[in-house]
Amino acid sequence: MTRLMRLVYILFIVFMSAFVILSISYLKRQKILDENIEKFEYSNTVLLTAEQINGILNANGSLLRTMLITGNKKALPDLLVGNVVLLAKIDSLIKLTGSDPIQQKRAVQMKDLIARRFDLIRDAVSVYSSSQENITQLISDIGAIRSEYDKIFNAFTDTETRAVLKIRRSREQFDKLSNPALIGLLIFACIFLLATFLYLIITLKKRIYFQNELKAKIRTLNQANRELENLSRATSHHIQEPMRKIRNFSTLLDKKLEQLPVEDARQIIWKIEGNAGSLQTLAQNLVQYANLIQDPGKKEKLQLSDLVDEVIYKLEDVIFETKTEIKRTPLPVINALPNQLVILFHELFRNSISFTKPDQSPMIEVYQVTSEDPQFITIAIKDHGQGFSNEFAERIFRIFEQLEPRSAPGKGIGLAMCSRVMLNHGGRIRAAGNPGEGATFFLDFPVEQEPKQ
Repeated sequence: MTRLMRLVYILFIVFMSAFVILSISYLKRQKILDENIEKFEYSNTVLLTAEQINGILNANGSLLRTMLITGNKKALPDLLVGNVVLLAKIDSLIKLTGSDPIQQKRAVQMKDLIARRFDLIRDAVSVYSSSQENITQLISDIGAIRSEYDKIFNAFTDTETRAVLKIRRSREQFDKLSNPALIGLLIFACIFLLATFLYLIITLKKRIYFQNELKAKIRTLNQANRELENLSRATSHHIQEPMRKIRNFSTLLDKKLEQLPVEDARQIIWKIEGNAGSLQTLAQNLVQYANLIQDPGKKEKLQLSDLVDEVIYKLEDVIFETKTEIKRTPLPVINALPNQLVILFHELFRNSISFTKPDQSPMIEVYQVTSEDPQFITIAIKDHGQGFSNEFAERIFRIFEQLEPRSAPGKGIGLAMCSRVMLNHGGRIRAAGNPGEGATFFLDFPVEQEPKQ
């Protein structure tokens, strides 16, 4: 892990912790704010109800003084109705202050005073016939009740007003100091966390990609090593036979050189040359096969029809001598390794020509077929030669495998190279045939939108 990555991880953890702490703090502050809003609304409701009660009480007091001074009874019904409304309002105030015992006690005291005043007003009906002294006494008693009520009312409203002012100051301080700073920190932390998260995701995606590439390279390397080991063992076995023959013929020629007729000596020399040539061909084929096991290089966009024309041109002499007929339909464009595809089609065409029936000229068909797997483009190469049994359909692609080694030309490397070429393309080669009816080779190339850079 690089220093930059370690620093990013550390900063990510620090800012994540800060984000969590700030979020918890913000939630707590938001809860406090919600509680303050509830308290503020409660105090405003209590103050509004108290002011309504005070307003009704003042209106009733004016009606009562007018009635007592003028002796006009018309105001009495309104006065009695006003007192009933007043008592209902004071009951709602008592309910509102249920969570505050002190305020509720004051509201109850206010209700008692209003009830006493109401009783005096009901008794005022009989006062109209009383003397002026009685009227004056009644007004004085009601005034005393009102004075006592005003003290309790003022204490009640002062308490609620202070509560409202306290909540307002707390809210102003909260908005002025805490909220902008906290929100700014939260926004900064969110932006940094988002940027860090995206960076980590991109880095992780790249790392996963490179890890997968590395695993694919390791798998390819392991497979190449296994193939090279198998190639080494198989090569050792197949080289021994011609080397043994060369050694035997050389020994025979050395021992009986003076006794052998010239023609027999020439025959032995020809056999030595034949086996030496066989070894040379084998060595060339092995070098070519070993080169295919190495890094295949980069693919490029390739028109298969043009490549097939190139292979046909290179085999022009063989095609002319054997009177080979090659039919093909238009072929697609694929991403491939041109040099290796030349080897692929060259070996497949040579194979079809080599295994032609003795009584007929070779005929090869090249065409595209619909693939059962949409991830592949399938090309078919069909001949009308000797064919083979399908039980050998996989065996023929093994190196040095020959179904009829005595009569078949070559050393059993050509189809092995074809298999290796398709493996380098991420595809596969398959074969199907019947004895005496020819064979068909299927080349499955993976579908790629663009060549790998």
